[in-house]
Amino acid sequence: MVGRPLRGWARAGVLLTVLVTLAGCGLRSQAPATTASAEAPPDLSGLTWTVAPEPVLPATPACAEVGGCDAALNAVACPSSDECWAVGFREENPALMLALPSTTTLTELWRGSTWQVVESPTPAPGEGLNDVECVSVSDCWAVGGGRVGDGSALIEHWDGDHWLAVSAAGSSGVLGGVSCVTASDCWAAGYALVRSGPYGMVTGRDPLLLHYGGTSW
Repeated sequence: MVGRPLRGWARAGVLLTVLVTLAGCGLRSQAPATTASAEAPPDLSGLTWTVAPEPVLPATPACAEVGGCDAALNAVACPSSDECWAVGFREENPALMLALPSTTTLTELWRGSTWQVVESPTPAPGEGLNDVECVSVSDCWAVGGGRVGDGSALIEHWDGDHWLAVSAAGSSGVLGGVSCVTASDCWAAGYALVRSGPYGMVTGRDPLLLHYGGTSW
């Protein structure tokens, strides 16, 4: 009976030693750590956006008949401080769903003071542009496809003088984005149409990735 109190005290001593050790390892306080001085948030008061005047789109007979046309810009890229490209589409009969094939590509150029419309090809009726990427002022890529998702994927290249349609490796569908690491290393992403049945009906979409290695997509 003499040894029991000693064993109890021994256990208490071990427990106390453990608690003191843990306290020395950072358990003295459960309050969250705070920094001596909190960093002040950055001052963004001088950063503002302004609306730039849009160029007047050339009138067409189809637009005159319906009292005007729809147009939208989907993406912008700036190869230099005083040159930017914006791309999108123009729709001549916005009130009529059956007139979607009248959609055409739209490219606008900024050169330090104003935006101006630059002619760009529309290889198939109903196509528009969704994204643009520039490696330099004479090397830009724009991608898109049919507004209703049917048809071939669309890729166009700016060579410093003209926009030219480029083969999209025979891909059907729509491209929604393009990005370039270098002038000879670009990627375009979107979706390809899945067709099935005896009439080739569109039944779904699959992811689509195209790569440009310097000569072709």
